[in-house]
Amino acid sequence: MIGHNENKTKEQAPVKKAKNLPVFTKKENATLAQQIEILNWHHNSGKKSQLKTAQYWDKIYLNLRLKQPIISAWLQDEQKWQKQWADAKHIAASA
Repeated sequence: MIGHNENKTKEQAPVKKAKNLPVFTKKENATLAQQIEILNWHHNSGKKSQLKTAQYWDKIYLNLRLKQPIISAWLQDEQKWQKQWADAKHIAASA
């Protein structure tokens, strides 16, 4: 009988949820600024792996749902992203 009541108590106990955490229901694509921020951190973070980079930033940008393959793909296209970023900064500075 005691075991049965203990199980009931555990089932009825309210689940604590973290306060003030946004709830994302839809995966979003990273902005160019986010990609550059993440890639720069990856290079400047002291030989972090792509997995560690994805895990670190996934906690910050929950809606991106970052995984290692995404970081790998970004690194392959990094020159393109960096050029776009530099061009955008140049256009903004001249406007």
